[in-house]
Amino acid sequence: MELHRETKESIEAARHYQQELQCRMSELQRAINQVEESGRRTSAKLMVHFSELERELTARLRERRDALLSQVDTLRHRGQQPLLECQRLLQGSISTTEELLWEGEKALQTDPENRNQALLDFSKKSLQMQLHSLPEVPLLVDVPCLSAQLDASLLRMLSGRVAEHGSLATHAPVQISELRARPGAVLVRWSELEDATASVQYRLQFCRGRATLDGDEGSGSPAPPFTDAYTGPEREFALAPVDAGVHVTFRVCARHGPKVAWSPWSVPLMGRTHLHPYEWTQGNDGFSLSSRRNMALRTCAADASPVLYTREASLTCGETATFRIEAVGATDQRDGVGLSVGSPSDLDSLQRDGAICIATNGAVFVNGREMINQLPPLTTGSAVTFDSERVAPCKLRVAIGCGRREVLVDWPLGQPALSLHLACCFSTPGWKVLAY
Repeated sequence: MELHRETKESIEAARHYQQELQCRMSELQRAINQVEESGRRTSAKLMVHFSELERELTARLRERRDALLSQVDTLRHRGQQPLLECQRLLQGSISTTEELLWEGEKALQTDPENRNQALLDFSKKSLQMQLHSLPEVPLLVDVPCLSAQLDASLLRMLSGRVAEHGSLATHAPVQISELRARPGAVLVRWSELEDATASVQYRLQFCRGRATLDGDEGSGSPAPPFTDAYTGPEREFALAPVDAGVHVTFRVCARHGPKVAWSPWSVPLMGRTHLHPYEWTQGNDGFSLSSRRNMALRTCAADASPVLYTREASLTCGETATFRIEAVGATDQRDGVGLSVGSPSDLDSLQRDGAICIATNGAVFVNGREMINQLPPLTTGSAVTFDSERVAPCKLRVAIGCGRREVLVDWPLGQPALSLHLACCFSTPGWKVLAY
């Protein structure tokens, strides 16, 4: 009986081992396909690029050759025109002189009775021609002598540049390092570019679906078009809204400064979220909500309450809540975003007991008391994160991050709280905030 049980366990272990091997075989095949497909795509890109370069360079060379030949024709015509005019004058003088010579010979052969009169007429005519005055002919140094100045170093320079043009890389300089599911969003983090400076820019793109290097996985259809999600110096971005269960593929690239070409794209990675988005509470006339109710816009500064809470207290300890400022309005030192125990509707600020928040000017308040440390002011695009852990039944340790700065504070609670509300407070219109 014992041997029978051990045999069944061994079979089960072997079956599990076989499944793991098949899974690894599938991953290995994807790696092989990635090398093959990336090589094929790179070869095709090189063929297109150098064909276009050859075509463009040949066209430019022909254009320059034809332009120079046209200039040669123009200069030749311009230089020959006065010379041809001089040639015509000389030719006329030669013809007249030949005629004079003929008349002189004829006068000498005239009979003696009429010879004196013929010689007299010839003498008058020769004096009129001014045989001692010759027309000016320009010297060779004073007339155009066309030549072409061609820089022989151009060929060497072009050969050198072409020899160094283009490069190959086995790995993109920036890769996606983490995809994390967030409520109604996917948080993407990527590696830092080597020799990163203050001018480094990152560019994140996404597409809906399981896009790979060569199209939709397993379907053979063309890849869905990628869309820009973020461009800037940060190395993380949360794409929102994302419906739960929907696959999204991401890729990232980088460049050193705005005038430098973007690097090759990273390997596309697919992520998704299983968490439904946070929902702001409906019914506050001072705020307009998006269709998914995870984005709120302060629309007026009337009698409506400036404080808005999420519909449920769904944030538990150990989870991260993020507010992204999509638009800003006039600043008020009472306004900001944060977390709250409960959702009291009769209070007009988060700078109170039972709440922790960051004001629009960057000040941090815990239970209404302003902390010494301060964060950057809230601007368009600012992302404020709240990470909490329980250190006592009625105390939380909260890390508040904004930009590249972080403040760590202890938050005493009046009573144990299993979950918290996300909250925002804006007294003036124009502020728009996304919660995820």
